[in-house]
Amino acid sequence: MSRSRSWKVREPRRTAPVAAVLAQPAAPAAPARRRTSLLRHPTIGWLAATGVATLAGLGVVLGLVRLGDAVPDDPGPPAVAPAPAYRAVYRVDDTAGAAPLVQTDVISVRRPGQVRVEHRDGAPPGGAVVSGSVVNRTERVTLPEGFKAFATPLTLALEPQVFSRPALSAAVAAGVAEERGGRSVLGQRCTTYLYRHSGSEALRPGDAQEHVESCVTPDGIMLREAVSVAGRQVRVAEATAVDRAPRFGPDEFATPGEIAATVSATERVTEGRPSGAALHATAPAGLRRDRQLTDARQEGDAPLMPFYLDSFTGGGEFAVVQQLMLRQTAISPWSADGGSRVALGDGRSGDVLYHTGFVEVQTTVGGFPVRVLASRLELALRMAGTLRA
Repeated sequence: MSRSRSWKVREPRRTAPVAAVLAQPAAPAAPARRRTSLLRHPTIGWLAATGVATLAGLGVVLGLVRLGDAVPDDPGPPAVAPAPAYRAVYRVDDTAGAAPLVQTDVISVRRPGQVRVEHRDGAPPGGAVVSGSVVNRTERVTLPEGFKAFATPLTLALEPQVFSRPALSAAVAAGVAEERGGRSVLGQRCTTYLYRHSGSEALRPGDAQEHVESCVTPDGIMLREAVSVAGRQVRVAEATAVDRAPRFGPDEFATPGEIAATVSATERVTEGRPSGAALHATAPAGLRRDRQLTDARQEGDAPLMPFYLDSFTGGGEFAVVQQLMLRQTAISPWSADGGSRVALGDGRSGDVLYHTGFVEVQTTVGGFPVRVLASRLELALRMAGTLRA
């Protein structure tokens, strides 16, 4: 689950017409305009430490998109299934600091719930691990310190190293990112997307001064990524090896040790559907219920806030429903900045936000704030449209 949740009162947002969010990704693109973004990447903290300023989000005026019966009854399978498992090695050239720095990133993924990230000294194959993380179904461990925390289905969905090609294509159709054509890396074709965002915020259009170019394969593997800040390219990561049939060892996604006492004091994860869970979600064909839990967490000096999570997986895809178990609250647990309004049927509406690895729909059901995160727009809309109190 994101540690950067913003608790604030919703403010009225201006509206203006936008492209229909369900436009087919394969439709011909409009004349290119440069779309830019900050990278949602583990090394962004390192960039900030070297003096690169955090970028303010560019305001996007988005309007109410009337979907009505366009919410899909059955989204069907994806055009290309995500790679179920892979290991990718990247050469990373950072020029943000006083001196150029060469590192190696090693990303190991077993969808839908296991990710290992290693940032290593030197060029590939790399030396010692200087930072990283391991996330599995229940825990997250930072490398090399071994600090251990809870993991939930949202933690896994928010991992910035895992991309969704359908989510990026939907972002292009919505006008918050731009497709910039294809290229070849390691003899493999990928499509380049330009976008801008800060931290875990939604994708936004940008300008030539601040942008990210990510080249992603049809099965969701990022092969090249370039970050520009203040009009200067400060980071390039390009794959030097990709293995779609890796042999993971038994400790690849292991998280030894105990949950830190400080974490246990501010977060409690309890498996199973709680009695206070008011919402019922219906998954489309191809997805099965994977996990139900309560995640009660403390933000600052506030009391523990209870969230119910219901997750579904299948075919490398995922959908996660998160409900704040407090009715008629005056505050929003999630920022909707950069989102567009959509009609979800039965008189309900919500906000759609686009990310590099998922699409998010925020709405209210029976007075409870709720959001759906899914690997595709169609899945997110379908799940949000079937929520009942």
